[in-house]
Parts: sequence; C-alpha cells; structure tokens
Amino acid sequence: MALGTARSNGRRRVPGGFTLIELLVVIAVIMILVSLVNPAVQHALILAGRANCSSNLHQWGIALMQYENDHNRLLPPRYPNTAYLQVFYGQSSPRYYISEVLQQRYNISRKTWYCPVDEVWDDDYYWDPNNHKSYGSCTSYIYMGDKPDPRRTYLEGAVQFRKRSSIGAPASTTVLMADMVRFYANAPNVVSHCDGYTADGLYGYAAYGIRGGNVLMADGHGEWHAWSDMKLRVIAPYSSGVLQFYW
Repeated sequence: MALGTARSNGRRRVPGGFTLIELLVVIAVIMILVSLVNPAVQHALILAGRANCSSNLHQWGIALMQYENDHNRLLPPRYPNTAYLQVFYGQSSPRYYISEVLQQRYNISRKTWYCPVDEVWDDDYYWDPNNHKSYGSCTSYIYMGDKPDPRRTYLEGAVQFRKRSSIGAPASTTVLMADMVRFYANAPNVVSHCDGYTADGLYGYAAYGIRGGNVLMADGHGEWHAWSDMKLRVIAPYSSGVLQFYW
C-alpha cells in the first residue's frame, strides 16, 4: 500500500486551462465570426433607420393633408428666407406658429420632426419658444410647400406649390418633402444630413458613402431614392454663397 501510494503521488499532473496556441485559435475564430456578423448587423440598423424615416414622412403626409382640409386647401407656410427649404414658420395675422399647430393639432411630434440619422437640427435651441417663434422650426426634411421663390432656381422635377391643385405636374412624381441632402456650392463637403453618414457640428461634415434618402410625393406615397439616382433640384442663394438641394 505504501509503495502504491508513493507511485500515485509521483505521477506527473497535467495542468488545467488552455495553452497559448489554443487561446490564439479561439480569438481568431471569434474575430472571424464578428467580421461575418457585423456587416449584417450594420445593414439591419441602416434599414431600420430608413424605415423609421419613411414612417416619419408618412405621418407628415397625413398631417399636411389634414392641415389643408382645415385651411382652405393651403399647405403650411415656410420661412421667407430664400436659403431655407426646411423651416416652417408662423404668420402674424392671424397670429400662430406653425410648429405648435403641427405638434398640438396634427400630432407631428418632435421625434417625427427629424430623420433618425439626423444629429444636426434636433437641438433644444430650435424648441425654445422664444427662438422658434421668431426664427421658425427646422425639420430635417426639405419642404416644397408654399409659393415659389423667384430668387431660387428650380431644376428638373422641382416644383414649389402652396396648393396641390396648382402643381402643374403629376402629383405622383412631384416631391412635397424629402430627406435633407443640402450641399454648399463653395464647400461641397458640407451637408446638412442624409442617409449614410453621421453629422457633426451645426451643418455637419459629410463622411464617405452617402446612400440616398426618402421622399414624400404630393399624392401621399413615399419612395426611396438612391444617391446614384438623385439629381440637383433647387439652387438657393444665401448670405455667403449658394445652397444646392438634391433628391
């Protein structure tokens, strides 16, 4: 018994755990799996954001039709500055502020006001009562309502109208609202927002890979326009240059 015990105690024990080679293999496998899954996750997130944006424009379409029914078939007014195609504005007579009317009476919440990928205009500054009553309320969508501005240049497919009955073009192919894709002619790398990059700063600096944007047609249906199919539609002068709007 003593001899057996001695032999047992003298056996060489195999250490537990992984060897360095085994750990490296496991890490390599994990990295391969992540590289395979990550593009699919990113693509799913892009599609989800795009769907939320499309839903926003759908809500806008319903609200604008309701607004027209209540206001002698007129669309809401825009800010009178020629450079801004995304600002709703109030009128002094009768005194009201369109952002408040659209929110309170037509259920256009602050969340709906902005595209999910927009990190520029969704700012508390624009929701301060003193600011949005004097300046207007910026959405992250181009708005082609209200009467045409003679200071702007309207190119192929761009029609600005206060009444749908005065469009002069098929409503199914006339854009009423669209994702903001706005370039500065003197600084082409600066845009407001679009599907495909994260904005930074007041207007944002575009990264690479603009994919396109959603549009809302005058007849109420929505479409997705890929960047390769988008064209320059409106040229609008502003205080220090020219703005170019695409959809």
